[in-house]
Amino acid sequence: MLHVVSFTLIAVVTGVVLLLAHPWDDRPGAAPACSWPLRVSGSATAAQTGLIRCYLQAVARHDLGALKGLANPAYRPTVAQLAQTADARAGRATAAVTMSSDDTGIGTVQVDYADGATSSFGIEIVNPTVTGSWRLDIGGAGPGPQGPAPAGTPSG
Repeated sequence: MLHVVSFTLIAVVTGVVLLLAHPWDDRPGAAPACSWPLRVSGSATAAQTGLIRCYLQAVARHDLGALKGLANPAYRPTVAQLAQTADARAGRATAAVTMSSDDTGIGTVQVDYADGATSSFGIEIVNPTVTGSWRLDIGGAGPGPQGPAPAGTPSG
């Protein structure tokens, strides 16, 4: 009897953990982290730093597929985002993350590459229910709604 109760308890706990760990919507989970040379200035979080490392790695490897996985779902990276492949390969880059004073879930990343080139792009939380779900605002606007509709004007 004890074995049946123990097995049932383990199965229920495992099911609950899986449900909590895998949200059943299309929003991304926690930001990925990669090992890539990067110097960070400012007060970037570990999740932001890991995401920027993955960005630099994807650009250096000219890997559009990897880059798409790092982007905010509202954006669609294209080969244009891979234009700085040589810059990303040139050596250790420095990144500065500046958060919005109005919204701590939105910021700007400034990357200074070792060869003197620079780039900047947005970074934001895309799933408020998952801690560290940062993604990059890179590429063109993707399909679907792009935020709230403009405010209507009263008629008459």
